[in-house]
Amino acid sequence: MRSSFLILAIAVNFLAASDASSMTTDSSYVTEVSSSTSRSQRQLRAHPLAVENSGDEERSLNKKTMMDMMESLTTKEKLASDLRIADKIDDFTRHNKPDMNEFMRTPEYVKYIGYVNFLNDMAKKEEYARIVQQIKNQS
Repeated sequence: MRSSFLILAIAVNFLAASDASSMTTDSSYVTEVSSSTSRSQRQLRAHPLAVENSGDEERSLNKKTMMDMMESLTTKEKLASDLRIADKIDDFTRHNKPDMNEFMRTPEYVKYIGYVNFLNDMAKKEEYARIVQQIKNQS
């Protein structure tokens, strides 16, 4: 008999803690629902902050652009200089500066490392190996 009261008390505690039962009896009570105009949504892409295809900045280099850069013999050092990250790369590699992981997430570094990886991939192909070697000899 006492165990049934104990189970009932536990069930009541769970219901009270989980707000499963409504404490209001007013039928005109309206719960707040997040609207699409509200800035308090916690979803990742709930509100677009930038206009897509705005043309202001490309997040990464496409294959055609990298191919053009390779054919014009653009070195990785030249690209780093153009992106204004050559000094930062030097600081991280020579002076062991902190926050390297944060720097590696920047759009400029993503472009830089994308081009470096592209050159490494093209060096494995016979038709582009000579061009990549010329680029590396300029470095």
